Amino acid sequence: MILNAEWQAQRQQRQQVTAQRQQAVQANLDRVRQELRAQATETRHGLGQFRDQLLQDGEQSKRLRLESRLQLQQETQAFLDSAREQRQTQATDVAQQLAAFAQSLQQQTTQFLAAAHAERSHLAQRLTQDLQRFHLNLSDEVSRLRQGFHTLLEEMGEDTEARRLDVHHRLHVIHQQRVLSHMRTTEALMTFVETLRLNVHDLLQQMTIDRQDQAVEVQQTLSHHRATRHANVQSLFENLAVFRDQLQKQRANLRAIVWDDASDSSNVESGVEPDQVVQSVVPRPLVVSVVSPPPASPQPTVVPPKPLTPGIPATIAAIPAIKPVVAEVKSAPIKPAPIESASIKPAPIKSASIKPAPIESVPVKSAPTELAPSELDEITDVEKQVYNHLQQFQGARLVEIEAVVGLNRFQAVDALRSLMKRGWVMQRDRIYSIQEDITL
Repeated sequence: MILNAEWQAQRQQRQQVTAQRQQAVQANLDRVRQELRAQATETRHGLGQFRDQLLQDGEQSKRLRLESRLQLQQETQAFLDSAREQRQTQATDVAQQLAAFAQSLQQQTTQFLAAAHAERSHLAQRLTQDLQRFHLNLSDEVSRLRQGFHTLLEEMGEDTEARRLDVHHRLHVIHQQRVLSHMRTTEALMTFVETLRLNVHDLLQQMTIDRQDQAVEVQQTLSHHRATRHANVQSLFENLAVFRDQLQKQRANLRAIVWDDASDSSNVESGVEPDQVVQSVVPRPLVVSVVSPPPASPQPTVVPPKPLTPGIPATIAAIPAIKPVVAEVKSAPIKPAPIESASIKPAPIKSASIKPAPIESVPVKSAPTELAPSELDEITDVEKQVYNHLQQFQGARLVEIEAVVGLNRFQAVDALRSLMKRGWVMQRDRIYSIQEDITL
């Protein structure tokens, strides 16, 4: 209760304070409104006075402007009147001065013309006299020069005639010298040709003898190599027969060792071990000597064959060896080609023949001699003119095409480029021509 009473008391107190503040604010607002109204009244009164003052000032300034304009007009009119009077006075004075100057100038001109006429008359007389004297001197000089020219022409004619005779004489002498030199050169050339013919004949005979000797030597060398090769082949086949014999014996020994046949005692008696028999199966390479070309009478040397197996003696009887049949290779003798004494013919050189791969023919598109209607529609008139000109003259340069067809450089180049793209025109060494039929 006490708190409620206190709160009620405080509430009343706050309400009173709020009411007092509202009254004070209201009083302040009224006071401010009155002051604003007073200021507005004063401002309206001041503005009214200022507007009245402006109206008065505007009328006064307008009146002053009118007065100043009238005064300026009066002053200007007075200045113009005074200036007109001064100009009239000056014009009168200038007219009088001009009249006096014209009279004095006319008098001076008359005097100058009279003096100039007199001076020109005097100069004309003097010039006429000088011209007469110059004409006389010039006539004398011309006549003297004519005489000198005539004399000079006569001297030049005599000198020319003498030189002509001298040249004719020199030409005659040179002609004789050339004839003599031609005869000497002809004789020397004939001697040289005869000597050359004899030398060539001797050289051909010597070459014929040398080739025959070389052919004989080659024939002997081939015969020697043929005999050596035959002996080597015979030795190889003999070695092969021995190897076959030994191989059969080794096979029998292996059979006896593997199957323990009755022939085992023969192996024991021969002293052949099984390992040796197995090793002896591998044959040794045959050694054959390569014989170089012999000198005069070559003797073929053949290395005797070595025993193929060290464990098997050579005295063991074996199955009779098969004798190979050796076919003798007969080569046709090489006969030297006959050499004629009149001409040199080199011996033919045999080389491996190289057959080139067949080249398939590739057709090249050629320009048509007559254009089809569809092609005529595709190209322009300028291209037709250029093509007809090239077809008529079988090729032309760019300058000729421009001149004959009547085109500029750009039109001619464009037309030629278009025809070249179609494959109808080709360019070679700056000459344009119709593409021909070519098959590669």
